[in-house]
Amino acid sequence: MDSPVNVTVRFLLVNVLRKAEDRAAAENKLVADRKEIAKSARIKEFFGVEFGKPMQVPTNELAKAHYETWSQGDNGEKKDHANVSYWEKSLKDSKDLQVPFVDELFTKYSLKTLRAGGVCGYGNVSKDVDKMEAIRRLDNFALEMNKKYGIAMHRGLIPADKKEGELRDRRFANDFVQYDFQNDYVIVTLYFGLKRGRVTFTLEDISGSEVIREEGWEAIAEKDKDAEGE
Repeated sequence: MDSPVNVTVRFLLVNVLRKAEDRAAAENKLVADRKEIAKSARIKEFFGVEFGKPMQVPTNELAKAHYETWSQGDNGEKKDHANVSYWEKSLKDSKDLQVPFVDELFTKYSLKTLRAGGVCGYGNVSKDVDKMEAIRRLDNFALEMNKKYGIAMHRGLIPADKKEGELRDRRFANDFVQYDFQNDYVIVTLYFGLKRGRVTFTLEDISGSEVIREEGWEAIAEKDKDAEGE
């Protein structure tokens, strides 16, 4: 009390410090190990759909569908323009792990060998569920996916297009909440649109998608510019 300068005395509990450091090191190793495992994770089965091999599915249970694809050339022209046809089947009767707020799921099969390429679906958050509760349920789903398949889905936010002078709730100052994961074998994405309450889910088996593309590819010939002008 009589000292002409301020004096501070600290007591360092070495054992407590070491335990905290060991705990942090163990947690970091666990995270690193999980990331390493996730790099080679595969999803061999999902909602009763098996990936990596042709399926025995009667075509009368399937519906024909297609998507259009192209890449853009240096001058803005369309390159590799094509329609890709595939089979689609509803998974209404699945009793496996359910995606929160997704009303119906579909699986895609290749046109010839019936190789599954992915599962996708969409739905809406009911009006009686607030945003934070919806996110909690989606968080739990992502954790269950990680636990079951050894992947590493994580939550992120997609920034909203802010208008000048617009005031926004900081918790929801984004248009979408996004959960995603990707490695060399699988891509999983889950989007929650905060404005409209729309939820979309996609699981893509990369090798299966490549087979769908190869078997269903039908090139679209681009019209000659001179012919278009006539």
